[in-house]
Amino acid sequence: MESIDFTGVYETFADALTKRFAEQKKRGGDFRVAEDTIRYFFFDAAVQKGGLKASDFWLEGHFFGKEESRKNLELDALIQPEDGRKPVAIEFKYDRLGENTDSEAKTRNAGKIYKDLNRLASLSSPAKERLFVYVTEARMKNYFSGGNTQWGKSVATLPLECETTAVISAKAVRELKDKDGCGTFYNGATDDGRFAFEQDISVTRLFSHECGENEFLYIFKVEQRV
Repeated sequence: MESIDFTGVYETFADALTKRFAEQKKRGGDFRVAEDTIRYFFFDAAVQKGGLKASDFWLEGHFFGKEESRKNLELDALIQPEDGRKPVAIEFKYDRLGENTDSEAKTRNAGKIYKDLNRLASLSSPAKERLFVYVTEARMKNYFSGGNTQWGKSVATLPLECETTAVISAKAVRELKDKDGCGTFYNGATDDGRFAFEQDISVTRLFSHECGENEFLYIFKVEQRV
C-alpha cells in the first residue's frame, strides 16, 4: 500500500503559516493565529500538494481504546485516503505561553506535549503513521533546547535542533512522580496520573521551519517502541 507523500505539503504549509504570522504582526489587535488556523492551513496544503480530498479527512474521532480513562479523548485528524493510500493520524499543538513567563508554566506546557505524544503513540487506529504538528514560540523552543530542566535529566527532550530522533522512556517518565522538582512535568505528562506511560516512544523530526521572529514549526513522526 502506497504512503502519502507529504514533501510538498510541508513546504506549502510552512509558507502559508509564515505569511499568516507576518499578517498577524502587521494587523495586530484581534487578528490572531489560533490552533484551528494551523489545522486548516495544513489541510489546505494536503489537498493542494498531497492529492487528497476533503472527504479523506476524519476529524475529532475516538481512537483511544475502551479504557474508562480514555473514552473522552479525541484525535485531531485521521487521513484515510479513498484511493487506498495508507492512513495517517495527526495531532496538532500550538504551544503559547501568552503573558505567562514563569518557569512553572513552561514545565507544565512541556508535560502536556508529552501527554499528547503518548496519546498519539498509543491510539487504537488503522493508521500506523502518526504525525505530531507542533508550532511554538521562542521561549518554549529555548526551554526544550536548553538542557537544564530537572525532568530533562531523566527523560529525553524533543529533538528540535541537533538530534533528529529522541526515545522517551516510559519508565523514566513514571519515575518522575517521586523525584524532587519534577511534579509539574509529571502531572502534565500523565494528566495528574490518569493517563499512564506504558511503552517507550520514538519521536523523529521530519521537518522544521522558522515562521517568524518568534514562531517555529516542527513536524514529528511518533512511534511506539515495542
